Amino acid sequence: MFDPQLFEFNHPGVRDLAWIIGSPPLMANTAAIDLSLILSQEWFLDQLQEYQPWLVSLDEQPEALERFLESRSSHRLGRYFEALVEFWLMHHEKFDLKKAGQQVIEGGQTLGEFDFLLYDRFLKKPFHWEVAVKFYLGYGEGSEWSSWIGPSANDRLDLKLNKLLHKQLHLGRTPAGQSILRDFGWGMVESRAFIKGQLFYHHSQGVSPQEAHPYHLRGWWCYFREASNLFSDVHRRWLLLPRKQWLATKSDLEGNLLLTGESALKRLLQLYEVQPLSVMIAGFSQHESLLWRETERGFIVPNTWPESGSSFGPTVY
Repeated sequence: MFDPQLFEFNHPGVRDLAWIIGSPPLMANTAAIDLSLILSQEWFLDQLQEYQPWLVSLDEQPEALERFLESRSSHRLGRYFEALVEFWLMHHEKFDLKKAGQQVIEGGQTLGEFDFLLYDRFLKKPFHWEVAVKFYLGYGEGSEWSSWIGPSANDRLDLKLNKLLHKQLHLGRTPAGQSILRDFGWGMVESRAFIKGQLFYHHSQGVSPQEAHPYHLRGWWCYFREASNLFSDVHRRWLLLPRKQWLATKSDLEGNLLLTGESALKRLLQLYEVQPLSVMIAGFSQHESLLWRETERGFIVPNTWPESGSSFGPTVY
């Protein structure tokens, strides 16, 4: 099970790094996908336990992480996620990271990219990892992958998984991919998928997508026209989350950093007057210390979603 308290570090980058290592996978490694392709929750929890002392030390002295992230700076959440995975692999005792972001080009055409090529020192064999962080909203009552749509409405779970399982994980079998592997003195490599993220459910829906991990992270979503009901509880506080804050949960925040329901609704109205956006929002409850801890996360989407796509929202609010 997912325990948010395992990720309560002070530095936001370290919290996100711990979340990347220890949060549940989005999809399960079931026979319907392929038992060998998806890195399992058991493996991730073992890694979190093993690297907890390293994370504690990094939280006390985060300068190396900060410098590395600055060198990989990007407004894209996926690139931030990849940078954190790369930093972890660079410090991993078991893996020797050979290459990150290796493009595979054949006949002048880019076939794809090896996200990570690494060598397992204990098993004494090479691996190819594809990594992704994804957020999908369930639309309708179906469990089909095509019923799970990204907040920008131009991304779907079926499109991502089919590309991952039938193309990206097989790059090493292409002539161009094999040529790159030979440069490292390798023949064939085993491929693994490292997929994290969260699934969001409308209040009228309760069906999970097929092959979703049983402990996947859950949230809610609603249309903008439904948002006023959401903010009626005067005992709750809210925070609109820019993309770079979509990963780890937040805890022990001062109340003056958060919005009341009334203020959150006003801020959303201001955003929607400029451009209808899909906005991720976190809800908070006050605990005994009088600080505020995140207890829920959701998306508020335009009333026309998903028929007309919307952008993710600004990098800051």
